[in-house]
Amino acid sequence: MTLILTELSTHGIAMLADSAITENDEIIDREANKLQIIPNLNAGISIWGRGRINGISTDDWIADFIDNSSSISKLGDFGKKLSEKLNSLMTTGIIKELPLGFHLAGYEMVDGSSYPSFYHIHNVKELNLKPLEKYEMNSYFGCYNDCSTSQYIGEIVKKDKIYITRNGAISIYVYLMNHFYQFVSEMNSIKVKVPKTSTLDSRKDFMIFQMETIINLIEISSLKNCIGKTIKWVKISRNEIKQGEK
Repeated sequence: MTLILTELSTHGIAMLADSAITENDEIIDREANKLQIIPNLNAGISIWGRGRINGISTDDWIADFIDNSSSISKLGDFGKKLSEKLNSLMTTGIIKELPLGFHLAGYEMVDGSSYPSFYHIHNVKELNLKPLEKYEMNSYFGCYNDCSTSQYIGEIVKKDKIYITRNGAISIYVYLMNHFYQFVSEMNSIKVKVPKTSTLDSRKDFMIFQMETIINLIEISSLKNCIGKTIKWVKISRNEIKQGEK
């Protein structure tokens, strides 16, 4: 089970991932690196879905792919090459049976300025499932620019909105966050601001709080605990990219 989050705001990009890889609902690795940096692009990529590709753990597989793609200079080209590589494996049936996806986020140039952009590479037909629904598989991997630079400028910058994508154990996350954001709104109405500052760091810390809450809730519930406790994070602005864990 996985929980990964990617958020685009006026402050930049924040990405989070837990650290567990599971097979048949059993944890096989509690310290997987499911969120990695793409150095030549100043971008981040995270993993949800199946834990192995062609017998290799998915985090090691994507690390090799990153190393072998250092000549790629554009975020979208990286996403397209990744989907093409995955599709070449689909024809062999190696990764055909199970859902697999990647969050890819970084900056892209528009008229001489750089803006955040988010791509989602995956092999499922519908991402917004109801609780207990299973993914319906596609016969291919697509590379989808779910938040393009034009969308970022039009929706996030001009309307001061936040774009967030979450995958993995999202049913409990969605339930809890729907109530939580209502609570945050009520706190704001009495002039208690959550988070207290508007920075990329505060957005990242706010997301860490959300993920820690989900991890702790699952741990004390009757749900099977298949989410790794170590949280990896990446934050990306126009001028720098940083990573860490908590």
